[in-house]
This record gives sequence, structure tokens and C-alpha cells, in this order.
Amino acid sequence: MTQIRTQHPAAPATRSAQHILSRITEVVLLAGTVRPTPLHKQLQRSGLDLPVDESRSILNHWQDHISHLADRLSRDHLDTHVMIDWTATAPISAWPNDKAVINIERDPLELRGTGGVLHDLAKRFDDEDYLLVISANQMLFEPLDQMVLDMANLGGDVQLLSYEDGTPAGMMLCRCGALRDIAPIGFVDMKEQALPVISRHHQTLVLRRQKAEVQPIRTLANYLDGLRRMHGLDDSDMVNQAAFNLVEVGAEVDPKASLREAVVLHGARIDKGAVVARSLIGVGAHVKTGQVIVDQLVMK
Repeated sequence: MTQIRTQHPAAPATRSAQHILSRITEVVLLAGTVRPTPLHKQLQRSGLDLPVDESRSILNHWQDHISHLADRLSRDHLDTHVMIDWTATAPISAWPNDKAVINIERDPLELRGTGGVLHDLAKRFDDEDYLLVISANQMLFEPLDQMVLDMANLGGDVQLLSYEDGTPAGMMLCRCGALRDIAPIGFVDMKEQALPVISRHHQTLVLRRQKAEVQPIRTLANYLDGLRRMHGLDDSDMVNQAAFNLVEVGAEVDPKASLREAVVLHGARIDKGAVVARSLIGVGAHVKTGQVIVDQLVMK
């Protein structure tokens, strides 16, 4: 059952779901991080370019969700900003999708923090405009449009999504007028620093869900678990159950190599008789005959 926690400022403003949905101006996909995980450090490409199936990357996965949201909101398109760090590798897998128009933008100020980035983005919009803010390094397993509708139904200035098991939801709706309370300079973390400041004067609400319908991607195991779920697999019978393999165009896999729950990126090569299980073989990596690779990230 969904529960709602409300923080009441001195004079909360009442905003209807219809008003909030009509003022969603932009989707912000946050792809930066203060401390890159070992997975993202070693990839030699953007994590958003990792495949989720034979034809889509993580970024394409979000484009599909955002396109359906645009349809739900009766919009021709929704502008989508992918915010990356100053030195990060930019994703290159975005589709020319008319409904989810992707713009890659680097944070112009190093170490600004999530709150600082949102404050700076909000300068472009009116006080009553809303930003849909999503952590990009995750997979989503329920329709984004319904999640947004549920958050908008709370009303208020800032709506957060939370899961009872502690899984980071990485999603919120923020009114630009509320984001102006964030400090204009310096590092500002959204959760620890910005939200307590915002909630003093603006209505901040939390939509709680019992079951986590997202898979954050910080480690190789996170990524592979997300792929299992994306492909309709569970952990009840991992030995006898069908398994997925994702081999990008440009990778070379000998027909007599053995793959199970393996991701092979373009430029990689796997020779005859090699065994690869629950592993990611990176760009340009080479797995030779007789090698057994299990639960590993193999890079060139």
C-alpha cells in the first residue's frame, strides 16, 4: 500500500496534479557522480551506452519511457537533458527520437553536486515549471508515466519517490521556484543539504512504494541482475533456466565458445573453447581458447 509523508511549511501552496503535469517542462537524467564506481571507471565508455537487449542501450531504455510519458501528457516531445561530469565520456547511443529529444550537457562547474546542478538548471524556467529528475544509471521496471502521475497526485512543490526496502528510487518532481532556495554557489547535495532547506518554505512530499521497481547500476552484479529482470528471468532456478547473452555488433564470438549471461561489447573477441559466464567483456578485450571467465569485468 502506498503511504504519503508530508512536510508542512508555514504556508504550503496547493497545486493540483493537472497543474503539475501541465508544467513538466524538462526531464533531467543525472548521469554524473562524485565518486565513480569501479564498473564505470573501467568501462572506457559511458555507462548509459551499455546494452539492455539486442537493440537498446540504457539511454535508449530511458528514451522509450520518456516517449510514453510524452504521449500520456499529450505532448509532441519532452526535452531531456543528460547531465554528465566535466571529464566523463559522453554517451553516443541516443536515438533520433522526436518525442524524447536528448541533449548532452556537462556540468560547467566541477563538484557542484546534484542540488547545485538543479538550481542552475532551474534558472532557465519559470517558478511554476517542474523538472522531472531521474538518476540515469538504473533500469526501470514499471511505466514511468504512471509513476509520474502518482507523484503529481500528491500535489505540492517537490515530490519524491521512495521504496520501503531502502532501494534508492532516484526520481523526483521539483518545482523550479522551490529549487531557487538552493545555494547558488558551492557543492550542494540534493538529499542531505538541499531538501532540508527547501522543505522549510515549500511543500515536500514522499510517495512510498513497498516493492522496488528499479535496479540501480553501480557494480557488474547490479548490471547483470538488471539484465536478468529485463529478460524475464528470476533467481529460482539459475542452472536450468534459459539465459541471456548480449553480443554487440562488431564483437567476434567463436560458435564453439560457451557463453551464459555474458555481455560482449564491440571490438571484443572470444575464441573457440573459451567459457564466459556472468561477465562483461569490454571493448577490445580478448578471451583466449581454454580461458574460463566467471563474474568478471574483462577489459583490454
